[in-house]
Amino acid sequence: MDEQHHAMTDAEAAEHYFVHQNDPDLFGELVEVRTRDRLPRVVSVRFDPHEAEEIDRRAEDAGLPVPAYVRQAALNAERVSAEKVLHELVALRDAVSRIEDKLGA
Repeated sequence: MDEQHHAMTDAEAAEHYFVHQNDPDLFGELVEVRTRDRLPRVVSVRFDPHEAEEIDRRAEDAGLPVPAYVRQAALNAERVSAEKVLHELVALRDAVSRIEDKLGA
């Protein structure tokens, strides 16, 4: 900053930089910056130290920040419904019954 700008009040400096905000001689050439939309919802999750270390390691191996890794893992996890679990339990019970019948015969 030159001597003239040191003598400005904060209000004068703010006005000066606002007026000259697109001046390439003052700030250099403009560059396009692409920003990602902010994610509006935060979900807090607690991990024990061993889980946290494992998640940190997996995120690093995947080349992702931990929040992105956890988000991706959660969204790619298989959806498990109560109906699906009940169906699998009934199939397992039937398989056990068939085995018992064969062993008893």
